[in-house]
Amino acid sequence: TMGRRLPTSQRPNNSQHTEEEYSESDELTLTYDPMAPLTIGILRGMLHKATADIKSHVVVEINKQL
Repeated sequence: TMGRRLPTSQRPNNSQHTEEEYSESDELTLTYDPMAPLTIGILRGMLHKATADIKSHVVVEINKQL
């Protein structure tokens, strides 16, 4: 979050924003990202598929050993 803050010299002199307000708004931007549920869903799907692939691969390997 530090990188997105304006240096004090570039802020307007009449700025009402305190450091706390800036950090809160940064957190809100991250928390309420509308793409986040979609991304999490995609990652879960990929993880589920990878887990299934690994399980089937392990079963094949075990059957080879028997």
